[in-house]
Amino acid sequence: MLNERMQPVVNLLGRSARKEKSVWIHQANQMKDANLFVNERSDIMTQLNLINLTEEDLRIVRCIQPLIAEHIDEMVAAFYGSVLKVNKLHNIIETHSTVDRLRDTLKVHLTELFSGVIDEQFVSKRLRIAQVHLKIGLEPKWYMGAFQHLFNIFIELLHDKTPDADERFLVIRTVSKLLNFEQQLVLEAYEEENLNQKQQQYNEIKEMLKGKIASLTQALAALTEETNASVEELIASSAEIHQSVNINITFSRQTHELANLGTDKMHELNDQITFISNCTGRMEQTVQQLSQSSRQISKIISLVENIAKQINMLSINASIEAKRAGDYGRGFSVVASEVQRLAVDTKNTVSRINELVAQSNRYALDVTEAINEVTQAMINGKAKAVDTRNVFDNIKASMDYHIEKSLRVGEEMNALVQVIEQIGDSTNQVALSAEALNQTTVDL
Repeated sequence: MLNERMQPVVNLLGRSARKEKSVWIHQANQMKDANLFVNERSDIMTQLNLINLTEEDLRIVRCIQPLIAEHIDEMVAAFYGSVLKVNKLHNIIETHSTVDRLRDTLKVHLTELFSGVIDEQFVSKRLRIAQVHLKIGLEPKWYMGAFQHLFNIFIELLHDKTPDADERFLVIRTVSKLLNFEQQLVLEAYEEENLNQKQQQYNEIKEMLKGKIASLTQALAALTEETNASVEELIASSAEIHQSVNINITFSRQTHELANLGTDKMHELNDQITFISNCTGRMEQTVQQLSQSSRQISKIISLVENIAKQINMLSINASIEAKRAGDYGRGFSVVASEVQRLAVDTKNTVSRINELVAQSNRYALDVTEAINEVTQAMINGKAKAVDTRNVFDNIKASMDYHIEKSLRVGEEMNALVQVIEQIGDSTNQVALSAEALNQTTVDL
């Protein structure tokens, strides 16, 4: 049994086994109340087998329990004397308990640890210890450090109380297995509790995210509806603007056509003014020629009037001579009287012609003045026609520019409508994605 198990250790140390039985081994062989109450198929049993912690080891542990109880006050005092030097551990103790209370707790714990029994209660209590450690914020590194310090105290005690080196090695190794098993249980509980807390945090964060995503999805859905409504309004407004632009383009083209027609009319008017100007020029030449002819007629009338005066004088002289001749001059007197009458008629006719020529000269002067006024009016009209044609040309140029701009605005409006429609499609896609995201969060 235990003596047989110690043989490899003795050989390893290079020492001969003691002839007398060791104290702890002898007591362990006589011990009957150390047992393992663990399901052989459980992970706990696998862990025990891995570190080779057996019932024989538990009997040794049970044998040294009285030694631990005898020196437990010294061990606990030494343990907390070192632990309280670590500020973080000191703060944890002060925050969640008192040193005296923890001393008593540790005494009970160590006593139970060396009871020589590992059962479900033993395991459950270690799990509760891990939960308490995690609750007060004792990190695994401080737990392991404190446990190592506790193991060091055990080694010192067993070293002093176990003079046989082989037995001391066996006992210390057994205590090391026991403490290692407790550490496994506590650290596993640490890990499970840590995973539980992380899972809880994950669930809380998940629920929070689900709530936020749901809120965001609802807000996004509302925003999508508003955006769609705005997009529809923009499309409708854009269509109206586009229609207005097309109407404006139509009016502009009509105005451009009217301006072209006005320009053509102004060309025709300018041609008519030029034709009238040419006619008035010829008329003015004709009137000048008529005035010149009137002057020539006046000269001729003056000659005829002189001739009539001379004839009249001759007829008077002939009448005088005919009276002197008596009967011989009676026929000549008749001729003289006819000549004198003809001279008077000629004089009257010449006077009438003079009046007509004078009247014709006045008419010619009036016509000349009227032609001059018409000529000036035509010059002014022609200048105004040129100005009007320039105005029409400017209107045409402005209409061309306006039509070009309107066409460009129409193209840009078409592009804008396409962009707005794409925004509407993208908004719908966002809404669908948000709904899918919301459904995904619900399914989590």
